[in-house]
Amino acid sequence: MIDFSQLVQEIRRRKLFRAAMAYAVVAWLLVEIASVVLPTFEAPAWVLQVFTFLMILGFPLALVFAWAYELTPGGLQRDSGDAAATEPRVTNTGNVQQGERSIAVLPFVNMSDDPTNLYFSDGITEEITSKLARLGQLRVAARTSAARFRGADMDIRDIARQLGVRYVLEGSTRKSGDRVRTTIQLIDSEDGLHLWAEEFDGALDDIFAIQEEAAVRVADALGLRITADEQQVIHKRCTENSKAYDAYLAGQALVQYTDSPDKLRAARRHFERALELDPDYSAALAGLASVAVHTYRNFDSAPGLLESARDLVARALENGPGLARAHVAAGEVSAIEYDYAKAAEKFRDALRIESDDPWTWDSLSWVLGYQQPPDGNGAEKAAREAIRMQPQFSVAYYHLGRALAIQQRYDEAIAAFEHVSELSQDAALTHHGLATVYLARGDGERALAEQIAGGLSGTVARVLRVSTLAALGRDDEALHELESVLDSGYRDFSGLDADTHLARLRDDPRYLELLRRYRD
Repeated sequence: MIDFSQLVQEIRRRKLFRAAMAYAVVAWLLVEIASVVLPTFEAPAWVLQVFTFLMILGFPLALVFAWAYELTPGGLQRDSGDAAATEPRVTNTGNVQQGERSIAVLPFVNMSDDPTNLYFSDGITEEITSKLARLGQLRVAARTSAARFRGADMDIRDIARQLGVRYVLEGSTRKSGDRVRTTIQLIDSEDGLHLWAEEFDGALDDIFAIQEEAAVRVADALGLRITADEQQVIHKRCTENSKAYDAYLAGQALVQYTDSPDKLRAARRHFERALELDPDYSAALAGLASVAVHTYRNFDSAPGLLESARDLVARALENGPGLARAHVAAGEVSAIEYDYAKAAEKFRDALRIESDDPWTWDSLSWVLGYQQPPDGNGAEKAAREAIRMQPQFSVAYYHLGRALAIQQRYDEAIAAFEHVSELSQDAALTHHGLATVYLARGDGERALAEQIAGGLSGTVARVLRVSTLAALGRDDEALHELESVLDSGYRDFSGLDADTHLARLRDDPRYLELLRRYRD
């Protein structure tokens, strides 16, 4: 049985449509010229008729020729039928393997009058990168690696060389109300020539088609043969509602600010708007679950938030079982329930689907550091992977510091924590990290001073304060703080049981009564 989708892809790869159009145009021009020139020489009418017939006869012959041969930099060569054979030979192989198809998608430039529309151009960049990354014959630079060249005034060849790719895709977007103009161009870094460039100008509803068309046109320009499965990936959509998609992108740009209640509230509004427009939008369900998790963990321990997060994650996984974003949210819910081993499993599930997300690697480092017993080596590897993808990732440096402290590599941990404050204006994480190191070294007074300096008030900070007060022998204060933390919803009993600084309290009847009361 004929696989028509595969046949269409083969026709595209061999550029038959282009050959047919070129022949038709040239043949028409020749016939028009002949119709003017031949009467000048008083040629009989049958000459023009024969000439026209030959032009028509040549059309199928031209298609056969175009199917069998290809024009390459080395001249006219017979097409082997293998897509890899059509790849131009790489002469500069400093960072690129010969014949390898490799590409980086640079951050699209936000050309809108409103600078807050950056989330939209970033969303298009991410979506096109994700679609291209699912093509088996193409190696795509991690989007976070390419992101560091945002606005860089550099030669495209230097950017490609640093990213280790041959081809570069760049573009811009201008969003105004429901209208979007997107310009995209594919560049060969070897000669700086544009292999393909196009401007799309239409309604917001066209954005999905633009992203899909961009991926297909890149594959076509590079001579890739897209399989039926890859076609499905390229054209897969989590929603058909462009306004819901726009709202989701706005929320996703804000949800990463887990320590900002204002930004989390704004993210929630965007995700809720997306779900009003498409109630089954799995990515928006996952985003709203993440908002609930981070709000619960950092600002509000109302039980309803946790229950809401569970329900949202269940719906997200049901609607999008192959969506990495849904598995990330599931991992966050497991972590907030203090099941860190299950959380690590969920984050690994997400990374199996989408391995180039630094936030997921950082989340994996987080839970590996908190599970009992902690996996310091695994946490370090995950944090370093996040940093490799996003060198300015301050939170990942914090989790790297925690992983190093777990391994008792205290000087390295201090350096990592101090680097956090160099990357971020908020020094709270640095103070918290340093407090854990000084406490581990037995310097409780200095640990407490760091906590006070950081003005830390979240659940995790309060638990560290319990440990510090206990280590200093201030049992009454430690028990009072512990009761307050448990009353607010903290339930990581495995962490409390493993905390060596609480050893003295375990002989205190008040401590035993507290744990008995809240364990049940």
